[in-house]
Amino acid sequence: MAISSPSACLLNTSVDTLKEQGTPFGEMRQRFLVLKINQENYTMKIVLWDLRQDACPADTENLEDVVLQHPFYSYTSTLTNLTLIYECPKVDLMLSYAFTCDPKATDVYNYYANEIIWKIQKPILEKYCKAHLTNPVSQADLMELYGGYKTVDETLSEGFDVEYHAHRELCVNCQESDGICGSNSTTHDFLCLHRDQPRNNAPSPGTTPGIVFLQMYYSSLNFSSP
Repeated sequence: MAISSPSACLLNTSVDTLKEQGTPFGEMRQRFLVLKINQENYTMKIVLWDLRQDACPADTENLEDVVLQHPFYSYTSTLTNLTLIYECPKVDLMLSYAFTCDPKATDVYNYYANEIIWKIQKPILEKYCKAHLTNPVSQADLMELYGGYKTVDETLSEGFDVEYHAHRELCVNCQESDGICGSNSTTHDFLCLHRDQPRNNAPSPGTTPGIVFLQMYYSSLNFSSP
């Protein structure tokens, strides 16, 4: 049985550190930055590390769509997809959605598209453009982008919300018994790690006010990549 035994992270003491140090997190190829954590609603706002400052990643060779795949995290209902398309020819129908990455590049266009436009224009854009990436954004931010109230950079830097599913009561009880909160890396079941051996699903006495637990694989602050 494989066991992940990273430390438990108390949100009210860790969020500022994450933000100030610009700590990326993620598994595999994609990394994300924590922008904000809502302890009451069990949500966090994150942004793709490569898009945290602008819409033009340094490397467009190996772009991957943002897809959240982890039992501890899920999308909120407020999200929609925004697709960024890079290094394209001039496409008249897309000129209203163009943005600039390299001011010196002539006759090279970059576009953004909502889900409907991307579905319609995808065949031609995939054929003639160098790369594309689909990233979640809030529906409200997308409306402001299309209304001209935000730039692409501003829209992406806002990040997007995900829900996290923390074993709050189990972890509080585990910590009170001098254990460390962890999980089985195969099944993702909660484990309370003690010096002698891990205890599965330690009984919980109830909610402890003021303490909210978010499990982080702290060696590299890893979450699964969306």
